Amino acid sequence: MAVGIDAEILRFDLATFLKPLYTDRAFDLVIESLSNTFDPTLGVQRAYWSKNFKIGLVFSNASHYANPEVDRLLEAAAVEPDEVKRRDLWYQFQRIIHEDAVSVDLVAAGAQIIASKKVGNLRRERRVSTTVSARYG
Repeated sequence: MAVGIDAEILRFDLATFLKPLYTDRAFDLVIESLSNTFDPTLGVQRAYWSKNFKIGLVFSNASHYANPEVDRLLEAAAVEPDEVKRRDLWYQFQRIIHEDAVSVDLVAAGAQIIASKKVGNLRRERRVSTTVSARYG
């Protein structure tokens, strides 16, 4: 279905892709995959925290998004020891990011687990979390 957008799709090897995105900042739209890692402060914060906009720093705030309230929430969540309060900070963050339409999630890829048969009691989750704070407390 045509939506009236004139687009040129470009494909690059990783090094060629990263330079115009994170050094030259020469793009209108980019499709990339960032990992949440094991904690949203490490995996999510880097993409939305205005203090993480650094020319040449890959996998940082590529869109140069800046919102003082988002910065405050990210910084508070990074040091909050109470799980319930931390989860609430992440919920607030998600509401703002959603309202500002900073990024659009196209797919939630499933995780692959590879382990030796010697590993016991390995927890394998079948569900996909829909929010950062549903997964991380």
